[in-house]
Amino acid sequence: INFWKNKEVKVDNIKVFSPLSLIKIDKGNEMTLAISDPTQLSKNETEVEIDGEYMITSKNSDVKLSINDGKTKLKINLVNKGQSVVINLKKK
Repeated sequence: INFWKNKEVKVDNIKVFSPLSLIKIDKGNEMTLAISDPTQLSKNETEVEIDGEYMITSKNSDVKLSINDGKTKLKINLVNKGQSVVINLKKK
């Protein structure tokens, strides 16, 4: 899915707040996300919110995770990245 506008958009159980490209693969209680900035103009961390509580299963220094009110919030560093950041998650 490509999001081109700098605004809040929700698709399925994922909410985004800025332009990004997202590939989501669900497998049981695990989810893999591949996220990139198609504009390559990002100057700040990109935020993604997922319904449900997840934990990161493979460490990634470009990703910060927090959980609040049954939602998982990811802050992803896509600044000056020419490639996708892959995030592996598991439902708690």
